[in-house]
Order: sequence, then C-alpha cells, then structure tokens
Amino acid sequence: MEIPTLLQVSVAVIAGTLLVGTVALLTVLSQLKRTLVAAEELSVAVRRELEPVLRSLRITLDKVSALADEAHSRAHETQQVLSHLRRLVEAARVTMTLVEKSITPALLGASGVAAGFGKAFRLLARMRRSRGGGT
Repeated sequence: MEIPTLLQVSVAVIAGTLLVGTVALLTVLSQLKRTLVAAEELSVAVRRELEPVLRSLRITLDKVSALADEAHSRAHETQQVLSHLRRLVEAARVTMTLVEKSITPALLGASGVAAGFGKAFRLLARMRRSRGGGT
C-alpha cells in the first residue's frame, strides 16, 4: 500500500468538495424548479379566479358610472324645475301684492257701497210698506 501524496489528497478533497457542491446545487435547483412550478400554478389559479371577479367589477363600475350620470342628469332637471318654481313663486308674490294693494281695497270699497245700497233699498222698501204702497 502506497501512501498518497499531498497532490493526490488535494485532488481528492477538491473532487469531493466539487461533488458535494454539485449535489447541493442540483438539490437547490430542483427545489427552485418545484417552487417555480408551484408559483406558476398559483398564478394560473389566481388569474382563473380573478378574471370573473374583475369582469363583474367592470360591469358593476359601468353600472355605477351610468347611475352617476343619470343622477347628475336628474339633478340638473330638478334644478331647472326648482328654478321654474322659484319664478312662479315670485310671480305669485307679485300678483298677491297687486291684489293686496290695488284690487282688494277696490273690492272692499265696492262691497261697502253694495252694502250701503242694500241697506238703502231695505229702508226704502220699509218706508213704502209703512205708507201703504207696498207691492
């Protein structure tokens, strides 16, 4: 039996180290490959699950947008109606002021005159009856 030389021992240690390193590297690469495959499967599953959710979300957002547009349009129409109502109320106020200041006093005066004529006619009728000329 021959004693190995320093060179032979060094080559054997380097070869062993390379062998262990290669096995470790292959193990890490194999695990990395399995991890990447699992990540790809997860990505496909997430995409498959998210696509209908995203479609539904897009449809919902479109509907919300349409509702917002409709609400904006209705608000504009309501604002126009309220503007018309304000003008009508203002016209009614002007009309009421006109009635209060001009027509009402005239009507009150006319009703007073009518009441006076009514009293006068009743008085004349009584006077006629009392003289004996009643019909």
